[in-house]
Amino acid sequence: MAEYIRVLRAAHAHFISKLALETTQKRVLLAMLKKKNRIRQKVGGTQMEWRLRFKEHSLQGVDDMEVLTWVRENTYQQATLPWRELVVKDVISRREVKLVKGKKEAIVDVYRDVMGRLKEDFSSGFADQLWIDGNAAGEKRFHGIESVMADDGATINTDLTAATSDTYAGLSTVRGNFGNTATDPGFGWFSPLLVNTGANGGSWAANCDDILHRAFVDTTFGNGSEGTVDVVILNKTSWVDMLNIIDGKERIIVGKDNDVTDLGFRSITWDSVPLTWDFGVPTTVSNPGALTVQGYGLNIDAIELLFAGNQGDICEGGVYYDEDQRSYKILVESLGNMKIDKPRRHFKLADYA
Repeated sequence: MAEYIRVLRAAHAHFISKLALETTQKRVLLAMLKKKNRIRQKVGGTQMEWRLRFKEHSLQGVDDMEVLTWVRENTYQQATLPWRELVVKDVISRREVKLVKGKKEAIVDVYRDVMGRLKEDFSSGFADQLWIDGNAAGEKRFHGIESVMADDGATINTDLTAATSDTYAGLSTVRGNFGNTATDPGFGWFSPLLVNTGANGGSWAANCDDILHRAFVDTTFGNGSEGTVDVVILNKTSWVDMLNIIDGKERIIVGKDNDVTDLGFRSITWDSVPLTWDFGVPTTVSNPGALTVQGYGLNIDAIELLFAGNQGDICEGGVYYDEDQRSYKILVESLGNMKIDKPRRHFKLADYA
């Protein structure tokens, strides 16, 4: 048994390193996070903690020799999230090993068959869960994009946007919840833009170009790349709708000169922003009520994937021998979470009313 476990552990270490690389290459959100160095390993602490600036110091005019009033101003809020652990697993029985007559090559072949399935399932499952609502009851996976995207359920058809109503990392997404008024620079600082794609009896399929124009403007907070949306990722249905409506329009640049196509994914450029699609983007969500979703506009500089402890990549794992069950147990695991650093730099496209 000891000889076999050494062989399997050596094979497993090789597969884990390949798995981490392939997982970040195959899906557009992960590939963009990696390209922008937004994946960080070996993060310490019993939970994720970070500070967010929600308020600016006021710029005041003063008279000559005017006496200044000094008051300490709190301009930060503390955000916290728990670490979340993901696993995929399988077992090779001792009997299976005996049936291949104990030859190292045959044993490794059995392992490769099992690990091949685990590798594929971890890779797709890891990418898909980056879109989920990590706050949902009973949810133990990462806090995905939907974790900050809940609305108040009160949108009417004439509303161009829905009102945010979520709690993420211990902080409310409700506009004005931190004492800011609509005229303050920090008003809505922790609130994503929820775009009603069905406003005024319209639809995404008929109006997606105009809908995106407005969404890009409303989520721009500066002229640099850090203050604008980097990419719009749609589901397959909405991607086809977009292609249909923009076909032949002169402002389109198809399939070149943007970050998404550079990474090997199909995309188009619209208003200087890459548009693409991904299998994991939902077509419907319940957050809190059932909605038809088109996709999301994301600022990659305002998202980060963090991994805890000594984990040196997005996943690790091992092979363990169980004497009681006479089996080799194969594990792939990941301990981390996703941080949505500045929610107001992202938008969601959905039929709210």
